[in-house]
Amino acid sequence: VYIPDKLFEGVVRLPSSAIYSKNKVYIIEGGRLAERKSKILSSVGNEALVRVFGLNPRDEIVITRLPEASSGLKVRLQ
Repeated sequence: VYIPDKLFEGVVRLPSSAIYSKNKVYIIEGGRLAERKSKILSSVGNEALVRVFGLNPRDEIVITRLPEASSGLKVRLQ
């Protein structure tokens, strides 16, 4: 069965836990969180296709939900 769908370019697939306040994600810059604005284009279950503004190819998006996430918070990768 073939069902035509919309092509999404320039997006990342993220778990819902990575999205804060419906329009932002956090990346790690120099061991600290940095906020990036985003827009959810589509979602299915616990995953979403998200356009993240100002995202570079080597940026690491935080996908673990952090209860006190904010820009500048010191973090350590595990």
